[in-house]
Amino acid sequence: ILKGLGMEVNNIDVVEDEDVLRFSIDCGDNYGIVVGRRGETLDSIQYLLRLVVNKNSDEYKRVSVNVGTYREKREGTLQNVAKKIADKVKKYGRRETLEPMNPYERRIIHNALSNWDNIATESTGTGAKRAIVIKYTGTEGSRGVKNVNSLPKGKPQKNKRFNKKEVVGDPDSFYAAHHQEETEEVKNDF
Repeated sequence: ILKGLGMEVNNIDVVEDEDVLRFSIDCGDNYGIVVGRRGETLDSIQYLLRLVVNKNSDEYKRVSVNVGTYREKREGTLQNVAKKIADKVKKYGRRETLEPMNPYERRIIHNALSNWDNIATESTGTGAKRAIVIKYTGTEGSRGVKNVNSLPKGKPQKNKRFNKKEVVGDPDSFYAAHHQEETEEVKNDF
């Protein structure tokens, strides 16, 4: 497979644990082709290898394929994104749906936030569109922001930050204004 991708492989280490077969591939510094967009090529190679390993076997073995330190770096990135979004969910009290992820990446997000107070995660959707929803589970008054529902509603006032008029205290306009900016920040982190 790697030769078909035009890669020169320096070394492949194989470690067999009780129920996991781990492949660590050393391609030097040029392993972007093997990883692919967000690890999709690497996941596909892992899937094919898992099929070959388990084809004529009575015992199922999990297969893990890593190139360089990609899996470790990706795990760190996902944990940081999870924490940033959980902070935002706590601050504004609104749920956030992350982009669709494979089961391995969803598990990282669930584990990263499993011990957070007032934060819950759940997977939603099916197949390749399965994603994680991070939601606030605390009481309304315990968020870090003022209760926007208790702000006086009235005539539109100029919002200096976004240079547009909005009704003060309208929770939907409050959320939309803050959500758009922070969503762009999180997207840039990927």
